[in-house]
Amino acid sequence: MSKMYELVQNVKKIEQKELIQALKLHGDNVDDGFEIHFEHDNPIIACYGSEDPYDAVIMAVRVDKNDTITILAEDKNYRGETHDLYVDDIFAGQLSYVTDEIIANYKN
Repeated sequence: MSKMYELVQNVKKIEQKELIQALKLHGDNVDDGFEIHFEHDNPIIACYGSEDPYDAVIMAVRVDKNDTITILAEDKNYRGETHDLYVDDIFAGQLSYVTDEIIANYKN
C-alpha cells in the first residue's frame, strides 16, 4: 500500500468525524440519531458511481447512535432519483463541503 493511499484514507476518516460532530451539534434529533435535510443550496460533491465518477447533489445526511453515516443523494445530471451514497464512494476532500454547509446554515 502506498503512502498516498494511507494519507487519502486518513483525510476521509477526519472528514467523516467532522461530519458526525456537525450533525450531532446542528442536526434534528430523530429516531436515535441526528439528521439534516437540505432544502436550499444543496452541497454538490464528487463521488464514484457504478461505472464513472459523477457529481452528487446531497439531499439529506444522518448519523445514527453507532456513528454510522447515511447520505441521500441525486446524480446532478439525472435529478429526481434519490439513492444512498456510501461515504467510501466520496472523493477525499469532498465531504467537508457537506460539513461546511451544515455549520454555516443549520443552527440548533
